[in-house]
Amino acid sequence: MGWTHNKINPVWVANRATPVSEITKSLFHISKDGNLALLDQSKSLIWSTNTAISSNSSTVAVLLDNGSLVLRDAENSSNNSENPAPGLFSLVIQEDGQYVIQWNISKTYWFSGLWDGHATFRQVPEMIRGCSIADYCYINNTKEKYFIYILKNNSIFPFMLLMDVSGQMKAMMWMEGIQKWTYFFSVPEAQCDVTNFCGPFGSCNEQSQQHCSCVRGFSQRSPKDWASRDYSGVCVRDTPLQSCNGTS
Repeated sequence: MGWTHNKINPVWVANRATPVSEITKSLFHISKDGNLALLDQSKSLIWSTNTAISSNSSTVAVLLDNGSLVLRDAENSSNNSENPAPGLFSLVIQEDGQYVIQWNISKTYWFSGLWDGHATFRQVPEMIRGCSIADYCYINNTKEKYFIYILKNNSIFPFMLLMDVSGQMKAMMWMEGIQKWTYFFSVPEAQCDVTNFCGPFGSCNEQSQQHCSCVRGFSQRSPKDWASRDYSGVCVRDTPLQSCNGTS
């Protein structure tokens, strides 16, 4: 069992000394004790993470963007940049043919504008810069609506559009020299234009390196989520409210 990351050769192999002969009959799963395990065709244990995990914990395995494989408590996993679960932000195409970004499938905070018939959506002039590396094709008729791009040169390194927990749609290009994805452009351009980006009782400041902070009287609920740039719902009261009869 092993995997590769991006275009790099295999970075890790679990069972290099005991390979499984019947691959189609082997089993790779989360065992009852919460560990990630590899079983052979006879259901004998070949390899396990062999970690001490709480018996009442519900475990999930997640392959992070940095190539690390981690085990997490599914019940306590938040929706951050390291969690592949569906988030609060989504990119949707409307009946009129323009794309919109929504928060919680209820509030629209960004519009692409209509297609100009040639190279861009009217509210995304940054697309013009991409004309040198890709051809755009936008189909909008009574049967279907979709947008695709085709790289002009096969030697150009991968280019992708990404929607993540930031609430921004990002165009990114793989730079082989530094082995890293770099931003081409993002929409909306200002992070603070994203609806509810800092969550309840959070304040957004474009001039700050870490855009979000909690308003006075509130503090971070989850420093781990904060470090992963998931700011939704992380500000909680420093002092619980008191009810009228004096109880909390």
